[in-house]
Amino acid sequence: MVFEPERFLPALASSVRLMHANRRALRLAPGTDFVVKWLASLLVEAIEGKKRFRTLDCLRTVRSTIRNAPPGQTLEPSTVGLLFRLYQHFVGSSNPDIQWCVGAFIRDRELSEDQLAWLIAAAPDSTHALNRLLRYPKRNRQIVAWARAAYEGREHPDRTAEILGLLIDSKVPPQAREEPTDTVLWAIFYSHTDLRTKERLLLRHVKRSSAESAIKLALRLGLPSLLHRLSKILSREGGDILE
Repeated sequence: MVFEPERFLPALASSVRLMHANRRALRLAPGTDFVVKWLASLLVEAIEGKKRFRTLDCLRTVRSTIRNAPPGQTLEPSTVGLLFRLYQHFVGSSNPDIQWCVGAFIRDRELSEDQLAWLIAAAPDSTHALNRLLRYPKRNRQIVAWARAAYEGREHPDRTAEILGLLIDSKVPPQAREEPTDTVLWAIFYSHTDLRTKERLLLRHVKRSSAESAIKLALRLGLPSLLHRLSKILSREGGDILE
């Protein structure tokens, strides 16, 4: 089946009952669009038909196939739509294992405007939806607009650096001037900018007070230039790196 899913999948998973019974074999299937769409369709149809099934086991089967995706594999928008439908239905589950499982369905995937709008509406009450917005794989105007409103409204104060990071393009926005330097440095790290831009911005904004964060970011990003700049600041201002 690993090599010919189109041939064997209909026999192994013609229903959610068989999908559960054959889950160990199915979890070895490659995450091609055909495989993911087939399994996700079974679950969506079961939900819409109000059929009961072994929720976590079946969701984990879909997740396993997604993780088995061949290098460079992409999914059709219709397949992503099925995965998002499952995410919508289950992300509010009281079972955290189910929540984390369906979170993997849309992680690092580009979504439609309607799907992003749903995440934005759900974010105030769902950490999982908030995470998908903050970790969206590319800069997106809809998310930037949401982040600007969230930042100005001081929403999600424990995620300020990540929200601010979504507003950074080629420079740090002027409204961030009142933020602690640590927050600004981590916002630069979280931004969708390339490494050269991150380096330029970090070198511009690093201060003695943010030495600990600067060291962590320099090591994480592989930027000896940031350590060199910090060393110069400390030599000029005096004092140890971490007091």
